[in-house]
Amino acid sequence: MWFQREISATWARPTEHVQAILGVRQSGKTTLLARLAVEERRFVSLDDAAALELAHADPGLFLETFRPPVIVDECQLAPPLFPAIKLLVDQWRREGRTVGDAAIWLTGSHQILVDARIAESLAGRVGFATLHPLSLDELARGRGSAVTVDASLLLRGLFPRLWLEAAPAPERWLNDYVRLVLERDVALLFGIEKIAAFTKCARLLAGHVGQLLNMSELARSVGVQVSTISDWVGALSRMGVFHLVEPWSTNAISRLVKSPKVYGCDTGVVARLQGWTDPGPLAVSPAVGPLFENLVFLEILKARDHHGRSWRVSTFRTRDGEEVDFIVEDGAGGAVAVEAKMTRPSLAGLRRPGALEKLLPDAAYVITSAGAAAPVERERVSTLPVSGLGRFLLGRLA
Repeated sequence: MWFQREISATWARPTEHVQAILGVRQSGKTTLLARLAVEERRFVSLDDAAALELAHADPGLFLETFRPPVIVDECQLAPPLFPAIKLLVDQWRREGRTVGDAAIWLTGSHQILVDARIAESLAGRVGFATLHPLSLDELARGRGSAVTVDASLLLRGLFPRLWLEAAPAPERWLNDYVRLVLERDVALLFGIEKIAAFTKCARLLAGHVGQLLNMSELARSVGVQVSTISDWVGALSRMGVFHLVEPWSTNAISRLVKSPKVYGCDTGVVARLQGWTDPGPLAVSPAVGPLFENLVFLEILKARDHHGRSWRVSTFRTRDGEEVDFIVEDGAGGAVAVEAKMTRPSLAGLRRPGALEKLLPDAAYVITSAGAAAPVERERVSTLPVSGLGRFLLGRLA
């Protein structure tokens, strides 16, 4: 089974001589690039010890050995490679090669490639794109049928590997995934030595998805300094394991809560970190609501990143208790307020917060797990199923 990824159209329009696709492990980066390669491309993964050693010891020889056109997988593992790529791109420019001849394709973990030490080498020479696990639309098209959004889907998550016909057992696969990402990708790359405490921090973050982040509370629970928690949360965020959603702000209001909210890269990962194994108990647990809210956030993110939009996603909450889960702005004056509700609420009970009414007069949308494909509106508040959220936002925002 092949899932047609929405990012394919964006990738087909290169902006620089080198193209890099970022995303968490197993989001489908390598498979996607292999499918999109029109001409034959060499492939080298820096997970291979010999290739990694060569990239560190002699980057120039590495690029001679693996001549473009080439796909370099997990490139963030070899920072010395990027100055050599810079020299090669500068040579191509002098030779008059066009941007369409993007001979080097890179894949890497989420934000590592935009670190200052790497960004300086790649500035103006590489175009970035971000690939997340499957969107609900991508999953539905791949399966050829509608997707039921329930506790089972939240527990499995949306990594492509788990939806193949010969998929592994989700619980075991996600256990291995969490261990690999936390202990190798994040802890090893950032030099984290207190693995047990770091893993506890990640589990506590997962238990607080959809809530305001409190560094001091986390530090007390884990038994480390607040500065350590700040470093660990930063590492998890830069690797894309967790996302921090900053509060919406404007000079017109001064009583907004300033702490960000936290969400995971996939509901399956969050559910495993929380310890869930059975959809039955999860479905009747208070945890199912925040997990659904996490899914709604990810559908917004996937629509934005897979289609190359530049939306700003923020959360809205005043100190008086008025709140909305997400504000999505397109930078051109368009904005949509989004509230996640696992079950469809009564339209009669929907009301917009007074502060939000003054600041963002557009209609608000309550996103549910099921319902009509088109928004159903009452009192300028509309309901919409999460399966249609991405398409709706792409049509509504620039």
